[in-house]
Amino acid sequence: MRIISVPTQKFRLQNPIFHAFYAEMGRQGVEADDFRLRDLFARDLAIFQVHFPEHFAMNYGPAAALVRSGTLILAMLICKLRRVPIVWTVHNIAPFENRNTLLYRLLMWAFVRLVDGHIFLSRSSEQQFAQHFPHVRPKACALISHPSYPVEPAPPPPHDDVVIGMIGEQKTYKQPLQSLRLFRTAHDLVDCRLLIAGKVHDPDPFREALTDFPEEHVQWLDRRLDDQELERAAREVDFVLLPYSMITNSGAAIYALSCERPIVASPLPLFLELRELFGPAWVRIADGSEKHPSFWTKPTAEDRDRLKRKLKEINLSATAARHIGFFKRLRAA
Repeated sequence: MRIISVPTQKFRLQNPIFHAFYAEMGRQGVEADDFRLRDLFARDLAIFQVHFPEHFAMNYGPAAALVRSGTLILAMLICKLRRVPIVWTVHNIAPFENRNTLLYRLLMWAFVRLVDGHIFLSRSSEQQFAQHFPHVRPKACALISHPSYPVEPAPPPPHDDVVIGMIGEQKTYKQPLQSLRLFRTAHDLVDCRLLIAGKVHDPDPFREALTDFPEEHVQWLDRRLDDQELERAAREVDFVLLPYSMITNSGAAIYALSCERPIVASPLPLFLELRELFGPAWVRIADGSEKHPSFWTKPTAEDRDRLKRKLKEINLSATAARHIGFFKRLRAA
């Protein structure tokens, strides 16, 4: 089976899971290529898959965004003429950017009407889809979790204190100042330190807020980290802070859990869903319970065994097989 996916390799630097996922698809007999218009006419093209349609409208200046959005719709119309099914893998419904909003609305109005199949990564994304597009009735749907990351899990850090981490680029919706408030709460309860591993958007108020803490209790790697550095940072911490303001899918959460590090998250539907899946030892909801010392207790060996079993259920091999099964059902419909 041959598919075109947007993206496959081109998103590797931002998120290595795409490269790993489509490499696994290749091992299971699916050839996945990045999007080029001429490849839409390949005789054996079976599926056109899109992950982030909003990027076409919102990640560029107005002129470039208009051209790219028009190209996406043109590609979908070609697929319609050729009867090649179009699949939207729905990561998040509401966009994180606030750019070219009129173009974005026009793009999505057309986009959702041309899609043949939807893969939702969470129940919350499926529910939010229904709220944002109440008049759109998906022809075929599947709920397939975000795959776990192929990282080598590390044993618990050997230190006696608690190390709390902010891992990766801290964009506005990740609420870095709220992460500092959570660290303040923990700092008042237990012996702990903070590791900030990545750039912070709007860094000045964040840097000023850091002055409230002793210098020896905070380490900030103020730069973009590569994959190996991020993995090393995750190995050094006991908890990863994810107090997001909005999200219906989080690769960062799955990454931290794949590294066997519990997350501390806001009470959004996605994180409540992840708590159901992985258990309260691994998904700690900051709903007031973080104000008790027991909240910051590290997971046990038994907790780790349960986590390993859950991660195996959503590993790359299992997730790729579910995608392929959905593609085959869609083509046969």
